[in-house]
Amino acid sequence: RMKQAEHPPATAGAGIAAEYSLALIDQLARIDRTCSKEEMDELVYRLLSLIGEAMQSDRVFLFERLEGTAEAYCNTFEWCANGVAPQIGNLTEIVPADMPYWLEVFGRGETIVIPNIEGVKTQMPSEYEILKAQSIRSEIAVPVFYRGNLSGFFGLDNPQRAMTAGQLRLLAFVGGHLGSARENLRMLTLLEEKQKSLEQNLQAVTQACFSITKFDKIPLFHNIISAFFRADCLHKNSSVCTIMLYQPPYRVTYAKLG
Repeated sequence: RMKQAEHPPATAGAGIAAEYSLALIDQLARIDRTCSKEEMDELVYRLLSLIGEAMQSDRVFLFERLEGTAEAYCNTFEWCANGVAPQIGNLTEIVPADMPYWLEVFGRGETIVIPNIEGVKTQMPSEYEILKAQSIRSEIAVPVFYRGNLSGFFGLDNPQRAMTAGQLRLLAFVGGHLGSARENLRMLTLLEEKQKSLEQNLQAVTQACFSITKFDKIPLFHNIISAFFRADCLHKNSSVCTIMLYQPPYRVTYAKLG
């Protein structure tokens, strides 16, 4: 997905810098509070647009580890200024061989600042070719970490406004915070999906509990119960069977058949 916005007037000062910093922190706080993937996506776009507009960049992007791979990265978000061609569709799988120098720098937790890509042609030839193909003249790229591991990176194409050391540190802070928030939401979503699946299984078995009442079906029912969760069965070969069920919200129910 891609959003466009016009560059703001080229006015700078301490007041604007402070306002920019507060806006970023406020956006990170909003990202922290959300439990919705859709809302998270919108907030990330807004975060990228804030950075792009403040730094008068052509494009701001976020790469995240490609799901199902150990080392590849995919461009998952981007914001583009008016008139700038989106690149997200061309960057769906970036492997270590495409950016060996960047990954080495990111691994040390450092930010990449390239005032002019022609000056790094021999230092990082693979990265140079990728940047050149996108008509990038200057670049800033920041690692994104989760629990000490590199989970992605984000950056700015052709920023027109020079960044101070403090602003670069703020970007590094944004990268660390964004990585944690994104991964936490992903884990929360997985847990909710697993809980929903468990509840559906328990509901199906509970319904079976009250539909099987005949003596000759008790051993069969015991096997069904055991396939899903713990069950304590007494006298499985008799006409009396006590089954302990775990039902949401995880209370214990005893069903006596006989």
